[in-house]
Amino acid sequence: MAVIGFDFKPSAACLVLENMELVWLHRMDDEHEFFQQLSRVDAFDYFFIDNILVIPDPVPVAREKWNRKIGISNLELECEGKFIVFLNFRKVKKGFIFADSLKLPQFQFLKGNIRWI
Repeated sequence: MAVIGFDFKPSAACLVLENMELVWLHRMDDEHEFFQQLSRVDAFDYFFIDNILVIPDPVPVAREKWNRKIGISNLELECEGKFIVFLNFRKVKKGFIFADSLKLPQFQFLKGNIRWI
């Protein structure tokens, strides 16, 4: 299992699962809901698409359609929480990933490739 280090106040994309809206989160601090949700669990799932780190909300919420999945390019994700966050990442060394601000081309890629499955 790798360790993820987050940049100071990174900007990210967030897919709000309730309405499938992709929003830009500018300079998230440690009080942001994303970091609060991560702190509520011992471990969380994460995925990669090219240089994009994908982190689904690890805290499940009750929702009408539990069996739906999100597709992003060739990645399929279960939708259990309220959101999915996307950051840029770099592997610094084996077992350590550094997550920093998402780039505009990455945001545009996500806008064009996210869909319900």
